[in-house]
Amino acid sequence: MLLLRLAMLGYFIAAQGNYLLADFGPYLDLAANILKHHVFSLSTQAPFAAHVWRTPGYPVFLTLIRMLGLQNPYWIVVVQEGVYLLFVYIFFHFGRVLFDTKLLKISTAFALLEPGGLAFTKLVMTEIVFMPFLLMGILAVGYYLRMPNWRYLFLAGFSLGAGALIRPAVLYLPLFISLVLLLFALRSWRRWLHTGIFLLAFVSAMSPWLMRNYYHYGQLYFSGQSSYGLAYFHVPMVLEWAEGKTFDQGWDYVARRIQQESAKRSAEQGRPLSPKQVHDVERDIAIAELAKYPKIYLQRWIVGFFKGMASPLMIELYDAYGKKQDQRPSLIAEISGAKGLFGGLLEYVLQQDKLYLLDVIFSMLLAVFALLGALRIVTQKNAFLWVLMLTNFYFISVPGPMSHGRFRVPVELFWFIQAYFGFVWCVALLQRWRLGKKVPDYV
Repeated sequence: MLLLRLAMLGYFIAAQGNYLLADFGPYLDLAANILKHHVFSLSTQAPFAAHVWRTPGYPVFLTLIRMLGLQNPYWIVVVQEGVYLLFVYIFFHFGRVLFDTKLLKISTAFALLEPGGLAFTKLVMTEIVFMPFLLMGILAVGYYLRMPNWRYLFLAGFSLGAGALIRPAVLYLPLFISLVLLLFALRSWRRWLHTGIFLLAFVSAMSPWLMRNYYHYGQLYFSGQSSYGLAYFHVPMVLEWAEGKTFDQGWDYVARRIQQESAKRSAEQGRPLSPKQVHDVERDIAIAELAKYPKIYLQRWIVGFFKGMASPLMIELYDAYGKKQDQRPSLIAEISGAKGLFGGLLEYVLQQDKLYLLDVIFSMLLAVFALLGALRIVTQKNAFLWVLMLTNFYFISVPGPMSHGRFRVPVELFWFIQAYFGFVWCVALLQRWRLGKKVPDYV
């Protein structure tokens, strides 16, 4: 498996694969500015406007690579491959305390071969660098539940806080983890104290970034990514169902609204809006538009949730290697239109090659067994499995209507484990039905 990964890495570099997708070039620009001007800004000359859309973790990672003298962008791919293998090693080495050997080996093989792990090491995106922090955080919670030492929860909180500086989507996950920790030991004052330490460690890891934003904008502000996503993705997708607009028409409509409101507020205060104020405009416009169609927004969110569970990741691998760029339409555009989830997905799949089709089938089976695994977990008094399950559903649901396999990448390994529990439980139920035996407690 390692040889296969190294061969694919070598081929990617030799063929000069596509390491940049969509709008992820600004990560490189931010890293260049950190190195050249020692500021976190996209401005190329003074005064440098303080950037608050991207968070600093990944640009700092890119900066460190350049500080080592590794200027060629393909060095990023090489280092990220090493980071991903570290992620797999952490799971295999420390996971043995929490999982049985058979599951550990199967899951490790899955992590080494699954398309998302092969694709995102090749791309200038946050996912690969974020994954070890998320994994350490979740495993540390599991260690605490086995050996209740507050130091494990401190490590968990700090790891997730550091991860939030790389990928802001994790921002509210510690609150859900805290609820699970407390619900399974509601009357224990030590559990309340340790959970407080967990949350304090989480906030302390983010505090330098929060204080930096407070210095510039007078507010403990974290990131504008949620405002941007609501405005430029959620609203156009709702308008597709509500008003029959295409996604591009919805995007243009929102952009005009934001431009008009920004010009109005700028005139009122007598100076251009700061980046943070622009994100405030995006948030306000998005909330106003989404409030017009609450029922449709909820429907689109539910559809996005189910799409997120079964999104194949081979599409990112194809994109990285530059394959079939002209023949393949956008996955989001194809299956989120008026044809509906299943009709659009079927039409999309029929256009693909057999390897992609196999990935689609595997993703759907994984989703089915993961749902069965969730049913099994909710019947168990196992707080760690609850944390694992809620982490999976958290990342799948966070993008809402946007829904894309990329958002599931950090928890793909956990998703596989949840599906494994569902598969084993399903096999046990079939054995009971056929042989009349008692269902073994595999979980």
